[in-house]
Amino acid sequence: MRIGKTKFPNLLSKRLAGGRIGFYWNPPPDAREVFVSEALGDDTDTAKVMNNWGAAQQRLQRWRAERKKGGAGTAAGPKPDTVDWLWEDYRESTWYKDNAESTRVDYKNKLAFVRNFRLTDGRRFGEVPWTAVRPLHADKLYQAWVHGPDGERISYALSCHVIARRLFGWGAHAYPDRAPTVNPFTKLKAKRPRPRKVRWLPSQLWKFIKTAEANGRLSIAIAALLCYELGQRVTDARIMFRSAFEDGVKKIRVVQSKTDKELLLPVSAVLAEWIGKLPPDQAQLVIDERTGKPYSSASRLSHVAAEIRQKAELPSHLQLRDLRRTCISELGDLGATDDELISVSGHSDRQMLNIYSVRDYMRALAAMERRWSWRAEEEKADYRAEQAENPDDAEAA
Repeated sequence: MRIGKTKFPNLLSKRLAGGRIGFYWNPPPDAREVFVSEALGDDTDTAKVMNNWGAAQQRLQRWRAERKKGGAGTAAGPKPDTVDWLWEDYRESTWYKDNAESTRVDYKNKLAFVRNFRLTDGRRFGEVPWTAVRPLHADKLYQAWVHGPDGERISYALSCHVIARRLFGWGAHAYPDRAPTVNPFTKLKAKRPRPRKVRWLPSQLWKFIKTAEANGRLSIAIAALLCYELGQRVTDARIMFRSAFEDGVKKIRVVQSKTDKELLLPVSAVLAEWIGKLPPDQAQLVIDERTGKPYSSASRLSHVAAEIRQKAELPSHLQLRDLRRTCISELGDLGATDDELISVSGHSDRQMLNIYSVRDYMRALAAMERRWSWRAEEEKADYRAEQAENPDDAEAA
């Protein structure tokens, strides 16, 4: 990328919601097995962007220098018994390969971040012998990941910690004689991100859908309806095909990419009506109208949805991913049982349903009103019983 006459290698930019320009460091092709794309900041603080870009370039140069010297990352592979070596072993295992593709990509990217994290002595964590890592080291790593250059990133740090725990769990399974007695990433006193509570109102959903249609983005309207009507993830809505419908358009068979779980779900008349607006020869339900091809990723689909949301003048906190929560929460509000919710959401762990039962004011009010009504009836019954026992007092009153 060029800024003026100066060329900045591996620097990319894109327009963000609100008109800001975001900058990213994108590793060159020869380093993408080791490095991942990094957000550097936006045009409100160009000095910060340049500092972060310079740090990323220095990490790349150090890695290339190590590779030339025959260190980790060479064609011969990483040094034996290091964290890098354990990762190479892990990704050839069924523990890794049996995951859905999206999960494997997530593991690979986050473990690249973990392995390339620079310790205080300048080494990459990937160069450390995995058998020497202890719980205290894991706790310090987590704290460093939380307090990044862009502020707190609790969710990302926790996710990296969980995936590192899985990596070291594989090591204990494959090499029990060499593994530490305790998985260093097992017991963590971690901050937990507050559960996301956002739910769409029906009026907001329909304003969004109609705006999408009016702007030639019927696919975005369909994606929103698939998430809301079926309670599924954006990732799965993106890859649904017309052939998944059964019994006309009354049922749809969904295979969830995250869990590989298969669900057969009923299709509402509303969803069927909107599916009918698609060209009859369009095999995939959600495509990018500008290219005629499927969206390359769920994040790209969500990015276009954010543009529609902005045109609809809806609150910026609303996201497509919240429509799954909205669907399942509404079902819970209407008295659906855990078994019924699982049949829609696909969760295998009933405890996971708790995230769709966020305690909020309206639910507290509904519960309290039932209690108040019951209490009023009880008080009336007590009063009538008291009057029956003391008729003289009732007559005097």
